Amino acid sequence: MASLGGRLAARLAGAFGRGDGRLVERLDGLLEEIAIDGSLMDTANTRRDRIVELLKDEFTILEAFPTGFLVRGTALSGHADVDVIVALHYGKHIEGKEPEVGPLFTKALSELGIPVPSRDEASMTIAREFARQIIAGESSPYEGARRIW
Repeated sequence: MASLGGRLAARLAGAFGRGDGRLVERLDGLLEEIAIDGSLMDTANTRRDRIVELLKDEFTILEAFPTGFLVRGTALSGHADVDVIVALHYGKHIEGKEPEVGPLFTKALSELGIPVPSRDEASMTIAREFARQIIAGESSPYEGARRIW
């Protein structure tokens, strides 16, 4: 079976109607340079476990799971992040508590003479910004749609 670089080179040659013998070698070298060794999921789980370890004394964690480039298998060597989503116990951490940022944000808007938008207005403003980023090429359509959703 051809190497991944070889398969990519064949596809590029087909797409552009020409081939370059050095292209396979270059693509194989590039892929080797940016690849991450070992199990990506093991790395993501190790990082998740470390974050949970750091938080466990302050929070009751119900669930934690990794996501991001490592989990999706799209990480590059030197640029491999992992996002960890942590579900906290609602009754112990949130229930009955006022958000700390909300009143400060409302006061800041008031001082600037900006009316506080309704939840629907705020949601649409954010969705429009994500759509603008997609159109401007600042965000992929997938990432922009994911953020809107």
